Amino acid sequence: MGTREAIFAFSQGEKIKAGLIWASQLMGILDSTYGGERHETRQVGRALIEMIQQDVHLARRVAADELWEEVGRSMDKALAMIDSGVMAGSVSHLTAALSHVTTIVQRAMQFLDEQGMLKIQNS
Repeated sequence: MGTREAIFAFSQGEKIKAGLIWASQLMGILDSTYGGERHETRQVGRALIEMIQQDVHLARRVAADELWEEVGRSMDKALAMIDSGVMAGSVSHLTAALSHVTTIVQRAMQFLDEQGMLKIQNS
């Protein structure tokens, strides 16, 4: 990983982490809807996850790391659960994706720290 890739991995990773947390929370809330509203809420959750997937695809291109593939697979599984009508079941897959992204961000931070690019000042 080079400096440029580490910076992209860090910035994209943080954005993706936030999206995955929002999506997980949303799926838990939307799972409690019933009747005709259930299809619409499923579509909202699916749309959010698909938007996050676009960021994952970008991250794969600009910040190479083998874990992005795992992130993509976990998100695909989450979408499959949503399509099956088991929105709460998607949360475990979104959590797995979040764990992988967190690892990617940690690797990027470690690299940037080793390069002396992360200076944390104590007050």
